[in-house]
Amino acid sequence: MNHSPLGLSLAALVLAFPAAALPAAQSSFQYQGDGFPIALSETGQAAVLLTNSEYVLWDASGTLTSLAHPAVMNPTVSGMSADASTLLGSVRFGSVPFQAARWTHLDGWQSLGTTISTPAGIVPTSSGHAADASRDGSLIVGSTYVNGQLRPFLWTAATGMVELEGGTGRARQISDDGLIIHGARGDSIVRWDGSGHLIETIPTPAGSFANLTASGVSADGDHIVGGGGTVGGFVWNQETGLVPVGDFNACCPVNGPVGSVGFGLGGGLGTISRTGHLAVGFWQWEPAQFEVASFATVWTPAGGSRRLDDELTARGADLGGFSLTSAYLISSDGNVIAGNAFNVATGASGWFTANLDMEIGRMFCADPFINSTGSAGKLTAQGSATLGEQNLTLEATSMPPNAFAMAISSMTIGPPVWHVGIPKICLYGSTGRHVDSMRNTGPGGATSIPINLMAIPQPGGTISAMVGQTWGFQVWHRDTPLILSSNMTEGVSVLLL
Repeated sequence: MNHSPLGLSLAALVLAFPAAALPAAQSSFQYQGDGFPIALSETGQAAVLLTNSEYVLWDASGTLTSLAHPAVMNPTVSGMSADASTLLGSVRFGSVPFQAARWTHLDGWQSLGTTISTPAGIVPTSSGHAADASRDGSLIVGSTYVNGQLRPFLWTAATGMVELEGGTGRARQISDDGLIIHGARGDSIVRWDGSGHLIETIPTPAGSFANLTASGVSADGDHIVGGGGTVGGFVWNQETGLVPVGDFNACCPVNGPVGSVGFGLGGGLGTISRTGHLAVGFWQWEPAQFEVASFATVWTPAGGSRRLDDELTARGADLGGFSLTSAYLISSDGNVIAGNAFNVATGASGWFTANLDMEIGRMFCADPFINSTGSAGKLTAQGSATLGEQNLTLEATSMPPNAFAMAISSMTIGPPVWHVGIPKICLYGSTGRHVDSMRNTGPGGATSIPINLMAIPQPGGTISAMVGQTWGFQVWHRDTPLILSSNMTEGVSVLLL
């Protein structure tokens, strides 16, 4: 890092930079019609639907492609590769049992084989199902039966189905890069590496948080979500372990007898975004005796779980009279959500897509030093983490009013250290100062700073960011406390897609 004090190096920049107003977040909602969403691509531009007992492939133009074919029977789809090139599921070829299979635009349905490689040798399988694939569809995971016992497998075109270490259970998800596989064995969640070696077994707790089932994994494989028991879902990562989320007892108590009005039935989270910053799901309860109702939920690390209807409406979306009953899918970049909705007035019931326009990224360098307002500066990233969209903006708040503010960035993030006159900077190495985007915090002590990913400042000039890089950002700002003349916000890191 260039260790010259930021405060001193900015002394000459006493320019009348205009205050930048924070743009109002704007979400959107689109009722798509009949169907139940099964899988969603990484950008949300393609989806698999179950409609009228038939699986179809949908794209953002509204085109529907039937997945039925005369050569196969009863095709079932449960997954899609992130690039939408490959669908996963099972089919029957003639009178034989269901076989794990994939579907591609070029070749249609193809069996993954009728044998599996095990430590005891290559053995026949009786039936199976493919559940998920790496981003390009080259690595596929699923489960197949051998002598009545369910075996998890990893498939490639070169190896066929290969049993994962441990021998029993289901393989349900694989990270986009193929390096992490998730599954289940009994009541436990299981993680394997990309070679099929067992990493760990995660037992699920007892009581109301028992019998958990993982239903979604982030594209990087670091976050798991699911449901079970009487909680509204759970999230897992290496740092927090298993954490229950979304207890909606305030609206739908769980302490009444079964069949009583308001009896909470629990819920779950269906999928989570690539960076782990956003997950969606549902909550069920009995609004009247022997009736079951459901509403869609959204979860973020900072905000916890809440109703998706409320979140979308608060962000400017017009739901057109629809109530969102569930949300099962979210694109890897966290921009597109898919689920089901119902309109009481018209009776319409089907599926929807929504853009929540939530902040992206992951917080670091939390709880920076209190500034002269009595608060610590907050920072989020909004827009898109997709490099080609060039739509990344930092939103900094809780700063002193009418103060100069500037973003700094680096790909090296570490624990906070002191630099001359600046507390809690957590960026190291080649740290750049976004001088061209200097802002004034205005009377509200907040500002919006656009980030040009094609020209990120470095000590020796500017560079273009690349897909797969993670960039960390903090915002330096002037301050007027007794000791320091400047301060820092917390940090936010963004993985570029």
